[in-house]
Amino acid sequence: MSLSKQFEILVGELYKRKGYKVELNKVVKGKSGAKHEFDGYCTKGKRVLAFEAKYSYLPISLDDFSRFLTAVDDCGIKEAHMVTNSYFSENILSLAIRYNIKLIDGNSLRRELIKYNLDSFIANDFSSFSYIIKIFLDSLDKSKTLSRILLPYNQVLRLNLDHSKFKEKA
Repeated sequence: MSLSKQFEILVGELYKRKGYKVELNKVVKGKSGAKHEFDGYCTKGKRVLAFEAKYSYLPISLDDFSRFLTAVDDCGIKEAHMVTNSYFSENILSLAIRYNIKLIDGNSLRRELIKYNLDSFIANDFSSFSYIIKIFLDSLDKSKTLSRILLPYNQVLRLNLDHSKFKEKA
């Protein structure tokens, strides 16, 4: 199972612990007739929430955000969250405010995982893949500007995702 898939399941478990009924990878037909797949489709009474979960060591792309925003709008979903272990660019932060999309970055996610007793999935060793990327970026750019932009210190939440801990219920 890929890290992205495991991350979706972890985020789904977080929303379950918040009291939602969660359907992962739900396909919803929009007003346009197009079908959109949401990583998580959550309900609590009449309340409907959709989330997109992005596991990445780089900032979330504007393309990913735009696709999610389009799907949310087409399906008429009033509450939408984009969740990542990473972080969002200033452009995405501005758009999210304008279109009422809640953004949950790595730092916020860390707090949520701890609050809902899912902190066992937070990695404790920081000799990670992101450090290797930092070294590579610094070798390309002696001023270390690229690594400061792409990998701000403590912004990427490293998760200890283990295949055995994520068994989907059939």
